[in-house]
Formats: sequence, C-alpha cells, structure tokens
Amino acid sequence: MFGVRCEGVLGKRRGHAVELRPTLPNGKQSDLVAIFEEQHVYFEIKRLRESDTQLALNRLNAVVFDALSDLTRDSRYPTLTGQDFKVELDTGLADLLGMGPDRDTAIIDGIRGKIVDGILSSVKQGQQVDFVIPAVAKVVMGSISEQERGVTSPGASFQAELQENFPWGPAGCN
Repeated sequence: MFGVRCEGVLGKRRGHAVELRPTLPNGKQSDLVAIFEEQHVYFEIKRLRESDTQLALNRLNAVVFDALSDLTRDSRYPTLTGQDFKVELDTGLADLLGMGPDRDTAIIDGIRGKIVDGILSSVKQGQQVDFVIPAVAKVVMGSISEQERGVTSPGASFQAELQENFPWGPAGCN
C-alpha cells in the first residue's frame, strides 16, 4: 500500500517515475524504485506501523461502535432495542487525534459522550434519531442497509502517515 501511495505522491506531479517490485542491478527485487532523470532510489519496506493518528481514529471507531451496540441492547431504552446505526465521523477529527494517549482518551471519551447524549436526548423527546453534531459526526438510527451500518471515519491523511513514519521528511513525500 505504501508503494502505491508513494507512486501517487512522487508520480507525474513531481516528475518522478515509480516502479513497484523492480529488479535491482544485482538481480534481486526491491519493493519500489523512484526514478528522477538518471537517479534511481530503491526502497525496501520492512514494516511500517499505523500512525498514532490512525490508531486513535481506529480506537474512536471502536469506542463509538461499542457504546451504540450497548445502547441497542440496553433494556432501559426499548425504542433503541435492535436498532441499526450509522455514524459518520467528521473528517476534521483526524486533526485532533494522535497528539498523545491522554489527550486522545479525553477527546474520544468526549465524542462518545456527545453521541450517546444526542441519541438519548432524541429518544427522550420521542424523535427519530437522525442528527448532526457539527465537526464531530452525523448519527442515524433505524432501518439501515447492511452496507451502511456501523461507524466510519475518514482515516488519517497520507501526508500525516508519511510524516509520522519519516519524521526527517523524505524528499518528495512531504
């Protein structure tokens, strides 16, 4: 995946050619090569981890999913029992996360609380659960297609992933 993303970053826009799985001059294979004029830079990718931002987004998705799953099984809220849910987390959340575990936990707990409070407020008022929390999420509960059920987030940007994995800023990738 990194090679494909690098191809997009380094490709035509920057004047580089990128080849995946090129043959090295010694006959072995590399993961990718970036070519600019006569220069060839070979990359061997051993293992990259997800960025702290992406890990926090994944945790946010799981926390919100678990909280809503619990709500739909809670006997105190019979109108929610068995309801499907769809939560679309805002794209800007990626900019708030990945700044450290304590901060991420506080933000994630706050977002979970706002979503749960919004759902319970709608139920208390006898309204359909369908609302937007600006800069946080769009939340819908009811009959939702299997493909749309769950919690989605935009993911960390490719540039954020590269900067975290290559803090020295590889040429052409920032």
